[in-house]
Parts: sequence; structure tokens; C-alpha cells
Amino acid sequence: MQMNPVTKKWNEIIDDLEHNVIKIYGQRSMLKTYDLIYHTVQSFFFNGKYVERGWGDVLVIGSPRCGKSEAAKQYINFVEAGEMITGENVSYAGLVGGVRMTDHSQMIMWGKYARNDGKLVICDELSNLSMDDIGRLSALRSSGIAEVTKIQSNKAHARTRKVFISNPRDGSDLVQLDFPIYSIKSLMGRLEDIARFDVILGVTSTGITPTFISESQKEKIEHKFTAKLCHERIMWAWSRTPEQVKFSTGAKDAIYKLADYHVNNWSSSVPMVVGPEQPERIARLCCALAARVYSTDSTGELLLVEPVHVEAVGEFMEQLFNDPGLRYNYFVDREHAKEKQFQNMKQLAEVFRENIPEYQQVIRVFLDNKFVSSNQLGQEIYSLTPEQSKKVISHMVQLNLISKYRNDGYKKLGKFNQLIRSEFENIIKDFSVNFGNVKESEDF
Repeated sequence: MQMNPVTKKWNEIIDDLEHNVIKIYGQRSMLKTYDLIYHTVQSFFFNGKYVERGWGDVLVIGSPRCGKSEAAKQYINFVEAGEMITGENVSYAGLVGGVRMTDHSQMIMWGKYARNDGKLVICDELSNLSMDDIGRLSALRSSGIAEVTKIQSNKAHARTRKVFISNPRDGSDLVQLDFPIYSIKSLMGRLEDIARFDVILGVTSTGITPTFISESQKEKIEHKFTAKLCHERIMWAWSRTPEQVKFSTGAKDAIYKLADYHVNNWSSSVPMVVGPEQPERIARLCCALAARVYSTDSTGELLLVEPVHVEAVGEFMEQLFNDPGLRYNYFVDREHAKEKQFQNMKQLAEVFRENIPEYQQVIRVFLDNKFVSSNQLGQEIYSLTPEQSKKVISHMVQLNLISKYRNDGYKKLGKFNQLIRSEFENIIKDFSVNFGNVKESEDF
């Protein structure tokens, strides 16, 4: 089968960078991720709609000492564009901004994102940020506006391409995890914060032996894609206006077709796929790849996105889907198996009644609270022992009815809401309290 010409060209570029610049071998998906995010445009029109956030947002999570930070540093130094921050600068104030007190007034000190508006920032050691601070970044990541709200408040543009690099929050090795993709949840917290990434990549050093590195170093690749050429290509991508980015009709059709494939065959449980937003996510990456291979007209002004670019992006995303770093494909297979097991709501309701003690009271607790912990469940339902409360939570997680939400407890999933509406509607309408047995609170 003949290789897609854009994929072939991109592979030539990555071969050159791998052997002559970065010199970290066996991590081609990682190099492609860095390369792609660098070439995202600022904004564009897609199918008649203005897409303000053309700039990309990616997460590279991996086992310690697998080259992810070093490769990013080498790339930045090579292209002489962007900024890398690490250590104590990886804080909410360092990224967004804060207020500095002077003798007579307060002065807003903008963080790295506002100071790099229209450029790129690589944030190493993301796990230094708490999940609360990551959540506070959510509005900025979506809107491109940094806001400092103190006694003195102000806003600033922060339309910054973002690369987040991190080890798992608990320091574990992705290779040791059955489903490494769960490390994203424990790192980021809220699903909506995960959903804002255009690319998520898991990196390990599995199979990269000293012999493999030695053999790779022996391979000689002509250095054609020089620092000057790569810098100029990035500056060209960053300077394209929305009017200069053109999608052919075939490209638009191919993007929607690829988005449908992702929605129907992948999973949004860890939202690497977000149905309504998936076409725009793919369009962002297609613009970047088209810019990377300099797809333009005779004037050199227009950035032209064609079906061949969409196909190449689809191939790249499929590689990430099957990549052993996150084992996303195994996770999706498991999620689909869980969904098929109880597609029939009546069957699911029967299993729920049989396995969840005091199921009516359990439903009421989840209806009355946004988040529920096993301790809270035991306090609100007197007849449940602590061990039974834990089992209730465990059963409901296995039935895909609830999911963990940071340290706040568990929240209802759409399947639980559907089950309640279709099979337990009487519980929604009914309200009764039994004061016969009330468990004393530990607060008294």
C-alpha cells in the first residue's frame, strides 16, 4: 500500500530531527506531537464558523527519565521559538499572573502565558500544580484570556500554544499500570480539563535498549531541515490570519468523517474524544500539519488544507490510539464491553436492585448531592455499615453509573441519570423520611 505523501514527508522531517538534532531515539510519536503543536495557527474559519482557538494544547505524560523533557528542551533550542518553564515557575501565579505589593500600590505581574501571547510555552513538571490550580486554568485554556482578580483586577490576551509535560502524579511507571490512561484522571482531576487537550500522549522507555540506541546512532540521515528553515516555517504558521487558512470541500468532508469514526469507535470516558468538538479538534491538527509541510498556493500566503492532510492526521491519531504508553485501545475495548453488558435499562435496574442494599435510599442520596463519598453514604443511610457503603460505591463504579471526582467523592454519570429516569422515576417524585433510626453524626 502506497504511503500517504504528507505522512512520508513528515516522517522525513522527524527522521532528520531525531538523528541530527534531538538525538533521543524510539520516541517518534513524542517528537511528532511537539512538532505538530508548534505549527498550530492562531485562529481560522471552518465550515463557515470562526474558530478562535486555533492554537493547540497537548499533554505528554510519561514514566520518569524517558526523555520527554530533554526532547522538548532540544526542540526549543533548535527552532529558537517558544519558552520552557519548570520548577518553581510552574505555579498558577507563574503561569497566569498575580499581584505584587509596592510601597504605595499594587502592580499586576502577568505570568508566562500572557507574556507569550501568540507564541508557545512548554510547562514541565505539571504535577507540581494541584488539581484545583489546574481547574483554575480552565477558562484561560478555553478563551485565551488571562485574568487576575484581586483588589486590582485586569485581563490580558494569552492565546498561547501549550505543551504540558508531567510524570504521573503518584510517580508511578506507566508500564506497571494495567490501564495507564487512568493516570491522566489522577493528574488533571476534572474531565472537562482533560477534554481541552488536542493530543494526549503517554511515553515509556519500553524496548529502548542500549543496543537499540547504538544501532540508531549508526544510521546517517542527511540534515536538510535546518534550524533556519524550521524557524521560518513556525513563524509562517504563527503569522497566518484566519482569512489565509483555507479548507477544501474534500478536507471538510474528510474531517467530519474522521470525527464520526472517533466518536463511534473510541470512548469519551476519559475524554480524548468529545463529540461536538471533535471536528474542530481535528481541524486544528490538520492546519498544523498542512503548515508543517508548507501546503500553500503560488503566492506563499494561503495555508491550504486538503484531504491528504486529514488522512495523515487520522493516521497519527490512530497511532496514538494504539500506542502502548496509554493503552487507550485496551481501555476502549473494556469500556465498550461494559456498555454492552447492560444496554437494557430494565436488566440494569434488576441488577441494581439485587446488588445495592437500600437502593432507594442510595438513589436519593445521589439525587440530593452533587458528589457522594462512601463515608457520606454511610452517614445518610443508617442501615449501611462502612463496609457495605464501600461495596455500594464499588458496585456502582463497575456498573458505570458513577465515577471518581478528585477528592470530592463520586458523581453520577449519564447512564445513572438515564436509569433513574426510565426505571426509578417514582423515587424522584417521592419524598419520605424515617426518623426511627437516625445515625448520630461524629460532629456531636
